[in-house]
Amino acid sequence: VEKLPQDQFKRIHRSFVIAVNKIKSIQSRKVKLLSAELPISDSYSSFVKEWTNKI
Repeated sequence: VEKLPQDQFKRIHRSFVIAVNKIKSIQSRKVKLLSAELPISDSYSSFVKEWTNKI
């Protein structure tokens, strides 16, 4: 995970790292991708919110 480009991949859960270009939408506790819907964990929710405010 550390070797992935940080601007192209984001961790949203201890079990999930996602490719930014595959995000379809972000809801309060979920990320919808082109092929799946994944939860955002409590420990990463503030980071995801902060990151989405920058884009």
